[in-house]
Amino acid sequence: MEIKALIDDANAALYAKVSVQYQVKLVPQADWRACAWQSTINTDTLEISYCPTEFPKAAFSRELLSVDAHMSGFKSVYAGIALDRSVRPFLPTLLKYLNKSFVEHKIAARFQSLGYPREQFHAAPEGDAADFWLSELQTAGHSLLYVSLLYLDFIAPLVPIALQQQQALQKAFAAYNNGNFLKSLGQTKGILGDWTLDSSYSAEAYMVDLLLNLGIKNTWISYHKDFPGLLQHFPQNGFFVGDPFNRLEIDGFAT
Repeated sequence: MEIKALIDDANAALYAKVSVQYQVKLVPQADWRACAWQSTINTDTLEISYCPTEFPKAAFSRELLSVDAHMSGFKSVYAGIALDRSVRPFLPTLLKYLNKSFVEHKIAARFQSLGYPREQFHAAPEGDAADFWLSELQTAGHSLLYVSLLYLDFIAPLVPIALQQQQALQKAFAAYNNGNFLKSLGQTKGILGDWTLDSSYSAEAYMVDLLLNLGIKNTWISYHKDFPGLLQHFPQNGFFVGDPFNRLEIDGFAT
């Protein structure tokens, strides 16, 4: 696949803006399990991993919008240190969800403003995912954190779910755990709604609010990728959720 085949009237200006800062390269998606497009920035090079899709120009434009969000000030989170050992196993998944959700909510309207149909925002239909969510919501005993991650997928912008499935899922989320999670789920939606309307790309305060709403506390989240040297960047290259702590209080940790 060549870049010139992915540029059209809708994304030409966006591509020009991104390519001023980065040398853009297309590479085949190496992970056969991940049928998705993905962007990786390495200093002055932007690598966009691609896979077969019915709408390659829309997928390419979505990646450009994601990179443009970072150019505008959005900072991804990569690792964390939690004093609560029960939180530590969930951090890698949680941080991926934060990056994904915050970027998607920020760029969805811009994607549509370029003229692409809403159904092209996601690489694959969510029909099977909706069935999975309903199945999980019929299983008792899930934690607020787990249900909230399902909910983040459900409220992702422009998710192509049939109206009947949407209504069934809304009822299932509202009723789960005798309705005890409903307030928190509503606050999650409200936080992401406020973030979407904010003209800035500084997400830290919204991420803190969201994590506190999910019951995460006594945790430090890092903007740095280098896990082996993570403590070298503590605490200046990240932010605390809940009360801050020092290195003496850290008793082994996992990202």
